[in-house]
Amino acid sequence: MTAFNRFVRASGCAFIFCLSISPAFSIEGIHDDDHASLIKYYEDRANQAAMHLQEHQSQLEKYEAHPYYYGRQGQDFRSHTLANIHEYKKQLNDNLRHAELYRKILSQQQMPINKAKINIENPASTVR
Repeated sequence: MTAFNRFVRASGCAFIFCLSISPAFSIEGIHDDDHASLIKYYEDRANQAAMHLQEHQSQLEKYEAHPYYYGRQGQDFRSHTLANIHEYKKQLNDNLRHAELYRKILSQQQMPINKAKINIENPASTVR
């Protein structure tokens, strides 16, 4: 068994978890290993999406209260606003999910590794 295989078995799913994040989604100006900045970036985007969501929801409420003000374009306005609300909810959820993912990665990186509990020679005897 190679050293790499022993490392993969010893580190378990934490190694696979880190591989699941693709560098294809890297943010310009933020290094892939700077998880604190990535958390802030996605939280800021989530806040922006929440602001836009609230804006469109208030527009929809105004329309629902007085649909006769909008004339023939009212139905187009309503469907367009509903589509925007749906999109901003999706963006909000995605950005919050990304921020939580990077928060987990950051907390895993900050955990100290107890080398006394890892037996590299015999992966089956590793204390978990």
